Amino acid sequence: EIMRVLWSAGKPLTVSEICGYAQTININLNQSTVQVTINKLLKNGAVAIASVTQVNKVFARSFKPTISEDEYSISFYKEAAIGKHRTSITGLVATILRQE
Repeated sequence: EIMRVLWSAGKPLTVSEICGYAQTININLNQSTVQVTINKLLKNGAVAIASVTQVNKVFARSFKPTISEDEYSISFYKEAAIGKHRTSITGLVATILRQE
């Protein structure tokens, strides 16, 4: 959901901006959950810090996606299918094509 918000916004967003923008596209996100998930996405390289800006009396990081929606989908499904079920890439693609 967070990645979808970042892709939809088309510009770097802070955690609070992610939550606010999410509401405009009918996604409800909790700020604490977004912060935890953003940190995981940073570690995985799916997002990067675009800038650090002062918001009132605190500094906030803004985030931007580093991968496309297609790349994210491929890595997500690859990890889910191959990591848990030990399925080959060929088997994964064949299964996806059968579903279409």
